Amino acid sequence: MRMYALVFIIFIFIPSLIAGTLVFIFSNETLIELSYFIFAVIEIIIMISRANRNDRLNMQEYGTTKVDKTSEIHKEFKKLQIVLFSSATLNLLLSYMAFVIFGTTS
Repeated sequence: MRMYALVFIIFIFIPSLIAGTLVFIFSNETLIELSYFIFAVIEIIIMISRANRNDRLNMQEYGTTKVDKTSEIHKEFKKLQIVLFSSATLNLLLSYMAFVIFGTTS
């Protein structure tokens, strides 16, 4: 369980660190929104590609995409997918909050 919490924190900390650095360098607060949004999209792409890879491997090995939902491998896969989904959702929420707070500064 500790590993999943660490993964979640890392997926939130990295865009925050990048956003803080970009705002410090360029003095443009809209980069906070952009950083969170880009990382949320990257996490969603990773989540979808992991699901496709899992289905492809199951198809090669068993001839079907159906899996044993009680196996440890499937449980670990689902837990990490949930962590990716929740961190992507939080990043999208933070991106929206940054948009609301800072607005458009054209």
